Amino acid sequence: MYFIMNPFNAPDEIRATKGDLIEFQRQFLKMIPYFHFAVYTVDSEADAGLINVQLNRSVGHGLTVGVALLPFSICYFLRKCSIRYKIVKKTIRDLCDNERGCRVNNLEEAATEKGLEPLDPDVIVERAREFLRRNLIENYNLFTKNCEHFATMCRYEEGFSQQASQNFYPMERIIQEVRWNEEEN
Repeated sequence: MYFIMNPFNAPDEIRATKGDLIEFQRQFLKMIPYFHFAVYTVDSEADAGLINVQLNRSVGHGLTVGVALLPFSICYFLRKCSIRYKIVKKTIRDLCDNERGCRVNNLEEAATEKGLEPLDPDVIVERAREFLRRNLIENYNLFTKNCEHFATMCRYEEGFSQQASQNFYPMERIIQEVRWNEEEN
């Protein structure tokens, strides 16, 4: 089964329904492309208390719940830095860099390969909001606990990251091999 991906667009040009995962194009150090994910919760603050809000409409002012990195918090002897995050609520417009855009990407193909089905949209949104209400600050891990893990955990009840699997795990293995070789020598 193949899923057709929508192109990246400006926030007012995408259409989404609650519980969808919104993917944002990003660049690290203006060189390395990556994607940020958040859970689409409601169309706007004004719609938050309404029932039967129009589905699948333009969502530029729509709210998402997702991961936000905190400034580097603790560095031990300049060797080990702890990167922390918390769950935040932001509009799609606030998260979107219009030069790069955003789109709905529910990672359906990857979920299907794992035998996962999406939860009911109301359950997805409630799971995201429950994490938000906890107001926790946690350790971030690019390989096991990133924004994509959070978004997929809310939608599919199991967190996974295509980016980490496809791009970063091979790099992590190389780093581990180098460390093991250094320790042996």
